[in-house]
Parts: sequence; C-alpha cells; structure tokens
Amino acid sequence: MATTLTARPDHAEELVRDTLRRAYETCDRYDGHQPRAWLLTLMRQARTDRQNTAGSPAFHAVVDNALAALPLTYRQVIRLVDIDGLSYAETAGLLGVSEAFVTSRLRRARRRILLQLKAAGLVPGRGER
Repeated sequence: MATTLTARPDHAEELVRDTLRRAYETCDRYDGHQPRAWLLTLMRQARTDRQNTAGSPAFHAVVDNALAALPLTYRQVIRLVDIDGLSYAETAGLLGVSEAFVTSRLRRARRRILLQLKAAGLVPGRGER
C-alpha cells in the first residue's frame, strides 16, 4: 500500500517506518479489531502529515479530483475497499453485488486514478521506474 501511495520506493520505506512508529506509539489505544484498517489509517495519517510538512498538497488535489470524476459505482468500491479497508467480500455484500463486480470496478477505478496521477507527473509512466 505504501508503494501505491508514493511515487518512489525510498518514500514508501519511509512511510512504512512512520506508520510502524505510530503503531508502536498508539498500540495502547488499539482495541485489537481490524488490524489492517487500523494500520492503513495510521499510514494515511503519516502520509498526510508528511505531505503537510513537505508542502505537497498537489497529490491530494489530483486524487480528490480523480475520485470526484469517477462514476458512482467506481467511487463506491474505491471508498469501501481502499479508504475504509473493507474486503472485496464485505464490499460486495454491502453493495449487493458479486465479488467479480467489485474486482472489475475497483480495477477500472484504480486505472483511471493512476492515469490522472501520471498525467500530473506524480507517478512515473510505463518504463520510467
């Protein structure tokens, strides 16, 4: 996930370190439920704090615009799976659709967001890594 949120592997490593530090510092407040969602929340907070101190809100603006431009069904699966941390099965049950539908919509939504990030120069294009 850290690699998805950052454009460079070294930034992803720093984000993971920041996330683990936050987890260690706040583990006494963790209730033991949904560890994946908890860690992803900590990772998003670490990324936001890092970007705020680095003065780089452009990434968020591009992602927000890309999300807003998605059709509703795409936006729903992105929010439920990538933001809220639900599984494909949980998302399918909540929306009353098949897991294949969730998988398809998620793949297409992520592709559209990635294209926007590439167009903005925030992630390398094919063959630029």
